[in-house]
Amino acid sequence: MPSIYRDLISNVALLLALSTLFNYLTRRWKNAEWPGQVLGGLAFGSTAIAGMVTSFRFAEGIIYDGRSIVLGLAGYFGGWIVGSLAAALAGAYRLWLGGDGTLAGVGTILTSAALGIAYRAFCSRRGECDRPISLYLFGLLVHLAVLLWQYFGLPGSAGPQALRTVGLPMMIIFPAATLLTGLLLADQERHILAAKALEENESRLQSSLRLSEALNRLALALGEARDLGAIFSIAYDHVAQAMDTASFIVSMFDREEELIHAAYVVVQGEIQDASRLPPIPLEPEGQGTQSRVIRNGEPLYISDARPTLLEGTRKVYSIGDDGEILEGPPPEEEREEWTRSMLRVPMK
Repeated sequence: MPSIYRDLISNVALLLALSTLFNYLTRRWKNAEWPGQVLGGLAFGSTAIAGMVTSFRFAEGIIYDGRSIVLGLAGYFGGWIVGSLAAALAGAYRLWLGGDGTLAGVGTILTSAALGIAYRAFCSRRGECDRPISLYLFGLLVHLAVLLWQYFGLPGSAGPQALRTVGLPMMIIFPAATLLTGLLLADQERHILAAKALEENESRLQSSLRLSEALNRLALALGEARDLGAIFSIAYDHVAQAMDTASFIVSMFDREEELIHAAYVVVQGEIQDASRLPPIPLEPEGQGTQSRVIRNGEPLYISDARPTLLEGTRKVYSIGDDGEILEGPPPEEEREEWTRSMLRVPMK
């Protein structure tokens, strides 16, 4: 086997092993979160540097290695943050190496990562990112771009000479290596996603079991209650055990007068005098959180209720820290500490 084929294959094999190892380790983080993306960028960038350290040396300052595979796949699988960070790390090292191949080398790095990011966006829309044909065509595209950089980016006659020497070996080895590495990375990603999905399913199952147990305990306790006050108190105790409960309010609806009356109120663990809260008129269709639940009979969860209470409700009352009943929402300076999430549940 000619030396160039042997050297390039050895270099690619090293990069393939490092890429899959680092990708497995970094993908244990949630890839959508910045620590996982930073680790991924550092891992792919370090792998590309390892490739340059063990590269095939065509001439003084002109080297060939599989960094284009690594950086292309960094953008392809990791997205723009991973791809950009990996390219920055590898590009800085190539600039430090210097030599006649610096322009072509840095151009190869930036183009490979950019093509990976762009190809990821293209394939994501088509849902074909991990198909073998997509990966192989991606490898061909990246390395055609690499050859163009060698032809136009190397000084004098070095470009044509380099193409005659490395062009054919590169186009035989590198797209195939891109395909193989990409399939391994895609398989790792599927396994990690499957493991996370299994953990989430187990967590949901455990939550369902805990909820079922809590409902059973609540049903037994309610069966022993003899008045509404005791029923409301038991309901509050069980809800407070299941979730953070800044306030707990039980309302009664008078259909004849179309008024909502507070029947039981707890704020920050302290039972309040519900009779001090004025009745609230039933809101028009689609307005008011309590009114919507009364009209459709379905639970309502709002992750941030402040806009709804400020803009979509005619009558709002709040209870100050001193227990004072205030008409309207809390003062503007206190709204940052205002409870955001809200759960309204019909009691039938």
